[in-house]
Amino acid sequence: MRKEEIEEMRIDTCYHEAAHAVFDYHARLTIREVYVTEELNAMCVSAVPVNPYPWQAMDRAAGLFAGLIADYRRRGWQWSLIPFDEFVSEEDSYEELSELYATECDELQALKMLRIAASAGYYGDLEPCYAMAVCSQGPYLRRG
Repeated sequence: MRKEEIEEMRIDTCYHEAAHAVFDYHARLTIREVYVTEELNAMCVSAVPVNPYPWQAMDRAAGLFAGLIADYRRRGWQWSLIPFDEFVSEEDSYEELSELYATECDELQALKMLRIAASAGYYGDLEPCYAMAVCSQGPYLRRG
């Protein structure tokens, strides 16, 4: 891989993790750590209760999607909502990625948080929770 490509990946990763941190900050989650290493290992660690309330789970899911959306926005690409059925049907792939990298990917974490939010019934079932979490991004992330 060329040096320029690696640098672009590093910048993408920084934007991704920064978007998590900004959204989590505005959701009043305690941000414990944000880092990106030279090897492109990266993470935004925010404090989430072990058993989050539905509103906390919804905020957490939205923050997880913020990183994914930032990836598109940084490059000036049009971002569009992944159809709900497609998002949910990829759960096995998310699990495989989690096993491969020994950490849960953003999509799997978001899906788990959305299930908590949906279980309370305040936001409707899983599909409206998904739409609400993805579309709740602030104007700095809202799709074009």
